Amino acid sequence: MPEIIVLVDEKDNPIGYDEKLAAHRDGGKLHRAFSIFIFNSKNEALLQLRAKAKTTFSLSGATLVAVIQPKGRT
Repeated sequence: MPEIIVLVDEKDNPIGYDEKLAAHRDGGKLHRAFSIFIFNSKNEALLQLRAKAKTTFSLSGATLVAVIQPKGRT
């Protein structure tokens, strides 16, 4: 079953829902999400390389934690 996420406007007002994968295609749609960034004492960010098998942003650098708000969760 596809994951449904909350779409928002520029002021974070909910404007609808879409499938997670569809919301990331063709430039993407604005949706609720957050990431946690970890920095060392040199102000360098800790990133991970996403797996080739990932359906979105494969083989790109990413934060260790990123969460997208699914429909029905606050």
